[in-house]
Amino acid sequence: MNTIKRIARFNSRLWSKLILSFTILLLGYSTRNSFAVFCYFLERDFGWSRAQMAIMFSISVLLYGFTAPLAGRVTDQFGAKRVVSLGSFLMGLSFIFCGMANALVHFYVLYAIVAIGLSLVGWTPVSTYISHIFQERRCFAFGVLNAGFGASLLVASPTEALISTVGWRVTYVIMGVICVILAVPARALLLEKGKDENAGKFMNLDSPPETPTLGWSLRSPNFWILFAAAFLTLGFSEQIILSHLICCLIEAGFLPAEAAKTYSVLGATFIIGSLFSFVGDAVRKKLLLTALTLTSALGVTLLLLGASKKSFASVFVVTFGFGMGMTGPVIFAMAADLFHGPRFGSIQGTIFVGFSLGGTLGPWLAGYVHDLESSYDLVLTLVMLALFTSSVLSLLLFDRSARNYSSRFAVARRH
Repeated sequence: MNTIKRIARFNSRLWSKLILSFTILLLGYSTRNSFAVFCYFLERDFGWSRAQMAIMFSISVLLYGFTAPLAGRVTDQFGAKRVVSLGSFLMGLSFIFCGMANALVHFYVLYAIVAIGLSLVGWTPVSTYISHIFQERRCFAFGVLNAGFGASLLVASPTEALISTVGWRVTYVIMGVICVILAVPARALLLEKGKDENAGKFMNLDSPPETPTLGWSLRSPNFWILFAAAFLTLGFSEQIILSHLICCLIEAGFLPAEAAKTYSVLGATFIIGSLFSFVGDAVRKKLLLTALTLTSALGVTLLLLGASKKSFASVFVVTFGFGMGMTGPVIFAMAADLFHGPRFGSIQGTIFVGFSLGGTLGPWLAGYVHDLESSYDLVLTLVMLALFTSSVLSLLLFDRSARNYSSRFAVARRH
């Protein structure tokens, strides 16, 4: 109840910054997450294998993650506005050219550029900006941001309908133009480096003179546990589901429109889970993280047991969507608690490399295994095992506040 009362006391300036950041992430991730819809139509028209298509997504995730440290560093130095402006332009332009592509290599190159643009407009710069503003209710704030990612999953159904009406080429162009045009007012209102003199009590940009650096953070066990969690959950498991779920359901007997609607329901439950992330501000985050990954694993288990049964698929999208919706905000809220400071963008961006590695390996491996087995059963088993492993690793995390962590760092530097 106290958490809800504190949320209600946020002033309008904070709400506007948070809503604008939500909008930026919604527009940005809508481009990449529409891949699962385009994949079916591209495979049908060009005859490419599932593994070849998955490489396109894997390249996108790989570059997205590996450019995240750079995105974090330039955000630390120049602020979110300039970074987001460049990123939205690159994404929109690349999607427009996707509508003109005719060869697999064209899509590989263009989705690589989309990934670089998304890194500049995605989670690392935007959450770094928000982490400077919200220092008391980070799980809640990161949950709202993550809901922007979840809302991007809702584009599956309208994207499928648009492709069925005007074709995938025109749809690519329309989405590219929207990405550029609608991102302009949102990014124009972002303040440089999170500086806002009127933001209120939840705004506190004063940093202690001694704060964690990237080099020191790399020597922390907590950093590598969070890195592994990002690899196993947000990267490997989540990206396999996002890139292969529609094809998996269609193979199980769903019509393309039904599969797209199920995908959109996943996005809706993801949003709900994200908005419940404020729970992490009131409980021990590592225990919550363990419970969330186990919940997601339960959903995958149900999908494995009966993908063709709509009741099982419905329970899957609820449990997996809700669990993964909360997982991301909790992971990065813990990172902010432990490593927040003037170099947090670089530190968080490096944790994102774990997501990138898992997100690169997962979709490709899923496509390769599917082509060998002609089934998604082994793929879903691997996802389930990855989530169980992450739940165990989460218990090894040390819950420390940012203040205690910074104090330990300052003492170490003095000695």
